[in-house]
Amino acid sequence: MSFHFKLRSVKKGNLGMYVYILKVNEVFDALASCASHVSAIDHIATILNGLPNDYKSFVAIITTSCEDFSIYDVTIMLVDAEAQQNIYGIKRNLVILEKRKNTLMAWLRGTDKALLGLLSKLLVDHVSKLCTNLEEELKQEENLWKQKVDGTWCTDQDELQQLAIDFYRSLFTSDGSIGLV
Repeated sequence: MSFHFKLRSVKKGNLGMYVYILKVNEVFDALASCASHVSAIDHIATILNGLPNDYKSFVAIITTSCEDFSIYDVTIMLVDAEAQQNIYGIKRNLVILEKRKNTLMAWLRGTDKALLGLLSKLLVDHVSKLCTNLEEELKQEENLWKQKVDGTWCTDQDELQQLAIDFYRSLFTSDGSIGLV
């Protein structure tokens, strides 16, 4: 009975998609070891019910599709969806940083012009603060760009497909053979 309650209470929250699905799978494995039958549809429904609102569109696609998805298919779709959302978040942050950086650069150019005509301690302090703020923005931007694994985005579909297959094969099997979860 406690495993069934745990199934209803498992939520993704701040967990990565892979970790969240592993938690759900652990509960289903525990139920199976107690000889409690759980269908693949219940397994998928549990995964989908624990997702936050950010995944509503993916839940709608999965639940309204005429195609029957396996747990493996759903896992791949959701991990991919999480990756897409992360990329969108990084791009959004880069746009925000770019705007703040441009604003600071404009202030620096204006202050430099003012310094040419009149050197004042106030302006010198202002330039110093602007330079410090700009350095911080540039460090944040650099850190976001570093999130691109080795500095390059992989766009080759065949390579991406093979990477995904290798990852999930090693994830769901212990000896490298293809098995069902």
